[in-house]
Amino acid sequence: SVSTTATPEEVGREQAQALEIFERLQSGDNFAELAVTYSDGQSALEGGTMGWRRGNQLPTLFADVVPGMQPGQFSEPSRSASGFHLIKLDEVRGNETIIEDQTHIRHILIVPNEVLDDETVRQRLIMIRDQIIGGDEFEAIATAVSKDPGSAPDGGDLGWNGPGTFVPEFSAVIESLEIGELSEPFKSPFGWHIAEVLGRRQHDTTEDVKRQQALVALRMNKLEEESELWVRRLRDEAFVEYML
Repeated sequence: SVSTTATPEEVGREQAQALEIFERLQSGDNFAELAVTYSDGQSALEGGTMGWRRGNQLPTLFADVVPGMQPGQFSEPSRSASGFHLIKLDEVRGNETIIEDQTHIRHILIVPNEVLDDETVRQRLIMIRDQIIGGDEFEAIATAVSKDPGSAPDGGDLGWNGPGTFVPEFSAVIESLEIGELSEPFKSPFGWHIAEVLGRRQHDTTEDVKRQQALVALRMNKLEEESELWVRRLRDEAFVEYML
């Protein structure tokens, strides 16, 4: 590792050691054993292993180096703000396609209050359900009476949603419905509903998941880099205090 206040001579010594370790790796020395002996990284005692990571989860320096490597290959020493790094690429896995079962739903929500108790609300939804079955427009009724501010302006349409989106009480009813079937009134923590399944599909969410993982990875990478610099500063301060 290289201190943030290291002199050129100290940097040179660290670089020379990194080159020596690289040569030993090229000669057949065990990467994990060398990591335990020499590495200052957080994973040193695990032989330097970082486990499986997606490309967008790698620290910035690694993301620049790893794409040009082959499995089993060692990188030459690369410098970051925290020191010199030697990287070994153990294995590469192919991109996995993520397929999600999704359901297109619309609903009408009515919330009990001091005036409307549970039974009154339930009976009102029974009447609304009968009106819809009799030919009245679901969208028009939902816009007029539904208390869900997110979907009422869209005629009660909740769009396409995957598993885990809704509370269990709502999900259980949705899973029991056929496409085009209008549910009986049912209660959730939000109030009373009637709901209809408009469609079901298997949807490729790979890109959506990648975008979400990329955002998480950016935050984690920043945190890792700041954490290493913080640890480095603590070591420097402890050394200076000891010398004084």
